[in-house]
Amino acid sequence: MKKLVMKIMGGCCAFLLLVGLFACKEVKVKTASSTAYFFDRPARMWEETFPLGNGRLGMMPDGGLEKEKVVLNEISLWSGSKQDTDNPQASYSLPAIRRLLFEGRNDEAQQLMYQTFVCKGAGSGQGDGANVPYGSYQLFGNLEIDYTYASTDSVSNYRRQLDLQEAVTTTSFKRGGVSFVRESFTSFTQDVGVIHLTADVEKALNFSFTMNRPEYVSLRLEGNDLWLEGQLPDGVDTTACRGMKFAACARVLLPKGGSMTAQDGRVSIKDASEAILLVSMATDYFQPDYAGQVSRLLEQASGKTYATLEREHISAYQQYFNRVTLDLGSSERESWPIDRRLAAFAQDKNDPSLQALYFQFGRYLLISSTRVGLLPPNLQGLWCNTIHTPWNGDYHLNINLQMNHWPAEVTNLSELHLPLIE
Repeated sequence: MKKLVMKIMGGCCAFLLLVGLFACKEVKVKTASSTAYFFDRPARMWEETFPLGNGRLGMMPDGGLEKEKVVLNEISLWSGSKQDTDNPQASYSLPAIRRLLFEGRNDEAQQLMYQTFVCKGAGSGQGDGANVPYGSYQLFGNLEIDYTYASTDSVSNYRRQLDLQEAVTTTSFKRGGVSFVRESFTSFTQDVGVIHLTADVEKALNFSFTMNRPEYVSLRLEGNDLWLEGQLPDGVDTTACRGMKFAACARVLLPKGGSMTAQDGRVSIKDASEAILLVSMATDYFQPDYAGQVSRLLEQASGKTYATLEREHISAYQQYFNRVTLDLGSSERESWPIDRRLAAFAQDKNDPSLQALYFQFGRYLLISSTRVGLLPPNLQGLWCNTIHTPWNGDYHLNINLQMNHWPAEVTNLSELHLPLIE
């Protein structure tokens, strides 16, 4: 079951699964939509977080109250290195393997195939390729945000939602008379991750953040900008990391004031009413000057207001998503949290809008996990939270790659075949 859920949330093996805030003004909270689903609590596991992606970058926020983890991904981050795996002798065994299969001698055919019809070298490491030349798709890192509140009152009106129509997540709740709203997206125009934090009471927003990764990274501060930098193993040299290089930078903007300090790998914000947290990431797979790319993207995004960032992102994303609508009818269950709604569906299938949502979620995952000119979606789309991604997060040609692309032609997303073809 865990593997199934991972595949569903990773977006590879099935289709499952502005606000402007001003001090002392009412908070606008997004409500139920036929193209949205929500929880009434923070995520209890990674598979319950929301997958955000712009074809290159991925973010998965868990909506935690005191501590929020946002898993970060970049479609090209692989360990390993180039290798010669071509085995020209393999083809000579194919006639014998076929003959044995046609004769019903399957065990012998399998044994001969394992002996001869394989690549040279260590192969995929039996699905554990992170430290062999084959490599593994890997977690880029984690952004961890710690929140502090003036009140110890219990939380009310908690809602955590992903709107497929806008590719934006919204977390909203009330605590101690203060309404807090968080919005997140991976920008389709600025190519950075964006997290917008607001409170409807002046100076009620207090938090700090850092970034981390289980291995092969270092942190440094450049003013108030926090950098995470690293290099993965190539699977050949076991004494040093000589594989892919990568970097990320997180920056906070405070449009309505507040104080900011940075030390010991952490940035702290106090007495703010609004904060815009930008995260830029890159590897040297596409761009040798990957650190320069991180800085350039960050500077470009920093020059825009949040309203502009969100509006431009939604407009660019909807050029894909809005090509197809599906209306199968409505249901009172649209106002239910998705976990309760799915449990009810298992007993009673009379929830037509859930089936339409499921259809659109498949399109959403394809749009979010690949982009023309980059890479096709891997075994988990572009989302993973581990160093040793299950099955290396690679490109399985026996069925998974095909399933990723099922929505491309039949749901008016033809150009999203191009990364695979190219």
